[in-house]
Amino acid sequence: MASLREFGFTNPVLIDEHSQIIAGHGRVTAAKKLGMQKVPCIRIDYMTEAQKRAYVIADNKLAEEAGWDVELLKVELGDLAKLDFNIDAIGFDLATLTDDLKVIEKEQKNKQPEVIDSNIHVLADEMNFVGVGQMEFPAVRLDMILEVPDKLSIWCGADMSDGLPPPYFYNFGSDSTRGMPFDKTIVGFYVDDYRFDKFWDTSSASTMELVKQNYMGAVMPNYSPLITDPRAVRVFQMYKSRWVGRYFQEAGIKIVPDIQCVASDLEYLCDGLMGVKTIAIQAHQNYNDLESRTVKATAIDYAMEQLKPDTVLFYAPEKSLQLFPSVTRARVVRVEPRMHMKTARKKALQKTEVITNGES
Repeated sequence: MASLREFGFTNPVLIDEHSQIIAGHGRVTAAKKLGMQKVPCIRIDYMTEAQKRAYVIADNKLAEEAGWDVELLKVELGDLAKLDFNIDAIGFDLATLTDDLKVIEKEQKNKQPEVIDSNIHVLADEMNFVGVGQMEFPAVRLDMILEVPDKLSIWCGADMSDGLPPPYFYNFGSDSTRGMPFDKTIVGFYVDDYRFDKFWDTSSASTMELVKQNYMGAVMPNYSPLITDPRAVRVFQMYKSRWVGRYFQEAGIKIVPDIQCVASDLEYLCDGLMGVKTIAIQAHQNYNDLESRTVKATAIDYAMEQLKPDTVLFYAPEKSLQLFPSVTRARVVRVEPRMHMKTARKKALQKTEVITNGES
């Protein structure tokens, strides 16, 4: 109030398209107490709801984090006092000015510099992202999409993967990570949803585990929307997938968006993914019957047509390239499913044992 009396209304209030205050609540309160009928405003009509809420926090946090040059402040306030200026107008009480300066000086001396790893973001368990389409799926960040290398070996544990060259693809929670070169490994989520539900349930702590391991990137978790599920459940599973993938991006983890959908949900399959040029598709199940092949092919064909990706990370056996040929419109980086690799490796070991025993 003292500031408004002395200087006038020099800092307009920010309002949105509905005339709701974004920044300036304190100034409006002071103006009301002074009996002012109007205050100057700037209308901000381009922010999303999430941006507005974030700006309110940032507007206060930035002011809170500002510091003082104590020596210069002493000089300026001293000169103002000599000029008989009302110090109260800028928030200082002349009677306690010396004590105020001592407190400020002490706080600054005791304040420890904050050490921040620029690669790690501090995240809350609950975050709101800009929603796209009728289901308001979080829109992915195009600047945080992973470039997939030309070839990936499947990681099945140090013993099983011995001899296979990096970079690797690793199904989260399925095999031991002992000896794994994390920085040369893409982590995926295609085996047993319960293993990676924690990235939805305890998002911050669980995601920071991945950040600390420094994976080269991650595939957006596949939370398995099944055709036998009610549509509401399928939508929720897809939403979880998109939200966690977007959350990974905020934590500094580059992702590959995963295409998971059934034929009846195509209208929102690509919501939030437009502009993405690298996608992941899994087709490692048994597609011997025509119905299951048709359902899968419909979703894959639709995604390939709508997104027109340059690269497809294809987690599937080689025969799936013939079953779902539309993926070959892009550069295909195929990853052999881990169970296929483990089975082949065990058969090779058994054959070696038979030969060895026969010779002995």
